[in-house]
Amino acid sequence: MAVTLQHSFHHLDIKRVAVTGFCFNMKPDTQQDTAIYLTPREFEVITQLAQGHSYSQISAQLEISENTLKTHIKRIYRKLNVHNRTQAILATQKLGIL
Repeated sequence: MAVTLQHSFHHLDIKRVAVTGFCFNMKPDTQQDTAIYLTPREFEVITQLAQGHSYSQISAQLEISENTLKTHIKRIYRKLNVHNRTQAILATQKLGIL
């Protein structure tokens, strides 16, 4: 399976990069293109999950409610076609996201 990693940047300066999103294109064995788009917030969430932080730690750090965090996590799982944190982390590592 070939994996292509693309980053979309909206604004770039020396001190700060504002990211509009991450698009991960994967070409499975079926030869059909599959694109996975993670928003910057979803990327922050999956990064925090991969670091082993709890939901309460992540929601506090990102200054969002746990319900909002759970919504982001559900969207990430759906996009990656997984059902739990471990599968999501493995999928993002396999895709080269993390």
